[in-house]
Amino acid sequence: MICVDRIAKRVAIFVSIAIGLLTGPAARPQAVAIAELGGRAVDPTGTAVSGAAVTITETAKRQTREVRTDSDGRYVMPNRMLARTHSK
Repeated sequence: MICVDRIAKRVAIFVSIAIGLLTGPAARPQAVAIAELGGRAVDPTGTAVSGAAVTITETAKRQTREVRTDSDGRYVMPNRMLARTHSK
């Protein structure tokens, strides 16, 4: 004769495993693609443009972000989600 406690323990283990298998994939975090965008602003002669405003617009959300170039004309926008963008 099997003890009721053993049956209850086996049922609890089975239910726990079943719930883990059914909800496991849905509970995993989703991957988000993050990138760093950067470049260099120069004038027609190739000289660096210091302090230039660089604006990036995420076209789908119509959100903009602006940074300024450094003394070498370089700019960096870290932590950008990958999406269609437009720069000027």
